[in-house]
Amino acid sequence: MNPPVADKLRGMVSQGNWERAAAMLQRVEPWLAADALMSLPFEDQEPLFRRLPVDFAAALAGQFPTITPTCCYSRCPPSNSTPSSTA
Repeated sequence: MNPPVADKLRGMVSQGNWERAAAMLQRVEPWLAADALMSLPFEDQEPLFRRLPVDFAAALAGQFPTITPTCCYSRCPPSNSTPSSTA
């Protein structure tokens, strides 16, 4: 884990700066963003993950343990689904 990134992320989330936290994650490498996101309590991971663009969230999904993206994606609204998953 990169403590400065994780610390900044925790600070933004604790202040309710969700959009700023999501933007910061998108400026770092996916492995680093995933590591920082996973340093948060799950109740903070989910709302932050849902604010990420779908393509970036997909890039992070490969960095998570199996259960994390499954839980996050299962709660995405149907509008974020790909056409093949809704058919």
